[in-house]
Amino acid sequence: MPMVSSMESNELRTSLRDLERAEAAPYVDFPPTPWWYFLAVPAWAAAMTTAVHLALVEDVSSWWLTLALVALALLVGAFVGWYGRYHGAVPSLRGSKPREIRTAYRQYAMGAVLVLLAIGVAVATLPWWGSAAVAFVAVGAGIGIYEVAYSRAAAAARERLA
Repeated sequence: MPMVSSMESNELRTSLRDLERAEAAPYVDFPPTPWWYFLAVPAWAAAMTTAVHLALVEDVSSWWLTLALVALALLVGAFVGWYGRYHGAVPSLRGSKPREIRTAYRQYAMGAVLVLLAIGVAVATLPWWGSAAVAFVAVGAGIGIYEVAYSRAAAAARERLA
């Protein structure tokens, strides 16, 4: 078996570290979230909640619901397209990512379930404007908490990979 010199071993470690940094880059090197995001996303969630509430509880015409859902879907599509250009390399939910980011994603998923449950209870028990308000506040608080958690996770990953 050939012997590996310490210089070759150091070069291999350096190469592996560089590869890990490159894989982590989309998750830890990103532009700041724009200020309007923290208003637009909760407003979108309130609008979606209103559409669902009116369709399920108030029995509003399916034509209006279809129009509202198409408009909301187009907004999501426009946002995702813009975000891809703004961010450059958009992080993926699949594949390899820093362990700190995996933790932030798991926390996000648990928070999202709680937010959806709160909105579901609101739709079932409150008038449309009440469920829209719950959606706005719950989603706004949720993305605020997630942004802080993700920023901390990205900073920890950057520090570990430095």
